[in-house]
Amino acid sequence: IIIGRTFRITRWDRSGTLVTRRMDYVSNPQVLCDVLWYISQMTNTALGFDPSAERVVRGSAYYTMMNKASFSDISDVDHTERILETLPEDGFVYKYVREMFRESLQRNWPRYRLEVPDGDGTRSFLVAKPVFQAPGMAGRGTRGYVALDLKTGRFVWLKDAWRTHYELVDQEGAVLATLNEAKVANVPTLICHGDILGQVTETPKWWELKNPRAANSSSSQPLPLKITQPVANVSGAAPGASVPGSSERTKRSASDMERTDYREDCPLRRHKHYRLVVAEVGMKLTQFQSGQQLVKIVYDCVAAHRDAVTKADILHRDISGGNILIFPRAITNRTQTRLMRWGGLLVDWELSKPIAQKDVPSRARQPERTGTLQFMSVAMLNETSKVVEIPDELESFFHVILYHAVRYLTSNCTDVGVFIEDFFDSYSSRNGELVCGEKKQASMITGHILLSQTMQLYFDSPLDGFMEAAMKWFRARYVVRTYHSYQSSSSMDTASTHAAAASTKPPKSLVPYRRDARFLDTDDIEDSDSDDESPEDKPRKAALPPAQPTEEEERDAAMVDTHAAFLKRLSKAMKSLDWQADRVEGDNVPPEYKPKRRVGPLRGASVATIKRRRTGIHTWALALAEDDDGLATPTPLKTYTARI
Repeated sequence: IIIGRTFRITRWDRSGTLVTRRMDYVSNPQVLCDVLWYISQMTNTALGFDPSAERVVRGSAYYTMMNKASFSDISDVDHTERILETLPEDGFVYKYVREMFRESLQRNWPRYRLEVPDGDGTRSFLVAKPVFQAPGMAGRGTRGYVALDLKTGRFVWLKDAWRTHYELVDQEGAVLATLNEAKVANVPTLICHGDILGQVTETPKWWELKNPRAANSSSSQPLPLKITQPVANVSGAAPGASVPGSSERTKRSASDMERTDYREDCPLRRHKHYRLVVAEVGMKLTQFQSGQQLVKIVYDCVAAHRDAVTKADILHRDISGGNILIFPRAITNRTQTRLMRWGGLLVDWELSKPIAQKDVPSRARQPERTGTLQFMSVAMLNETSKVVEIPDELESFFHVILYHAVRYLTSNCTDVGVFIEDFFDSYSSRNGELVCGEKKQASMITGHILLSQTMQLYFDSPLDGFMEAAMKWFRARYVVRTYHSYQSSSSMDTASTHAAAASTKPPKSLVPYRRDARFLDTDDIEDSDSDDESPEDKPRKAALPPAQPTEEEERDAAMVDTHAAFLKRLSKAMKSLDWQADRVEGDNVPPEYKPKRRVGPLRGASVATIKRRRTGIHTWALALAEDDDGLATPTPLKTYTARI
């Protein structure tokens, strides 16, 4: 980087960026000359070129092959839902898949032949412009392609990403292989996968060199468990949030995994280059045609989630709208009618994890949390060390349905942009941390989604019955969780009090002070109205403890401990005869919608600080300074940035 008569050298990878100190090349030109000479001697691989990606040039055989594959064929099958006279023959291609491949062949976009590990060898695929490309310099940098398999000549889905690289974190392909072997339906079919030529990020190593661990510390110490109580909060639009409903969702990565080979205090995440190829090329969930179809698609994915849990002991841990795809299937139903039917496909198992055995605590194997913020459960957003459980995943499925229903179906919500911003994209602040937004939290705790003080959200369809039942279950779950959490904390407080009393008598004025999710707005009540006492002398009553859950609340809370009741309610809604045409034309969020709150930092915090709190993903800049012995060592600059 040349700035006037000074320059800096930077080295970038998916974990962060190294930046040297500023040097004057006019007074000391030899340093710049040496740097340029050394760079000229580096191999292409050392410079960052990927030898597993070969450029496909215009006029080559591969270039011509891609062009021919993009041409429509008379045998291509229409994917719209309908009754079929005959089932299509094996090896058919859906029209939408070929169209997606054709749209990727843009004239000014390069084409490549990518190699993917396949057993002891490799397998080649032709790709052009990615259908999906994650933004940002740091992070996984995921790209998804409709690819042409050179071995079979079929279209497949190829995912290229820098996966999180920790010893006990499974490759996504290994997870899919387990699911396929267990015959879990409605998940992608693995073709091949593997790490690419040992390409790993190096920036975390520099951070660890510059920040050596103290002699008495241990990298195996688990992060402290945080049991948090909801308090009155201040809501605002999530910093960096896009227009409600944008397809790019900010994710936070795993915090409840078993750590062994990394420094948990290092803010940089390790990444390794990885490719995965699966047979199915799906459509975005936003292309569903009706509320009934939306319910059917989500039903398929909840069933896949159930089978993954019961047949393979695997929990997905990242349920979101982007990870639920539509996949058409030509089937013969029970009445022997041949149909083209749209179903759901639960994808992106990268952050999944084997379910921990009973009575065995689950520990982190990556330094951060899991999930897509907009669809995470209230409990996961409020309790930073909470382990993902089935109820959390079912709540995420509920949020996926709610989001897409409000945005694309008819309802009594007149300002969908504001609703989505308040419910899905807002946050609250508690003790300097960003937690669940006020509207989402209040809705799940009260069991009602209100558009105003007197109006509740409804769709005038069978979706309302499902929503009412699900909200009742989730409300009961938070009632039960709050009560048990209070009981546990009270037991610990009592034990601590007895231990302290044995050595020191506490001041009489100290009174335990607790809050509960159902008493968010309860003010502290002065114990005396006497004007003679100063505010410090006035003892305060503790907030009322949560009431013990009723038997009905206990039963309702248990409904989301497994998938059965959730699936039954989805099935009931799906089979209802009361559905009408309810899909709106286009989008309920107008393209000109702008967030009602200014997107920016909280007062007193920098943008970088807010982004770090929100994502937990950092990009560090390190300065290279010369020690007395002439060796270069990394020195952190005063600031570092965060990636959304």
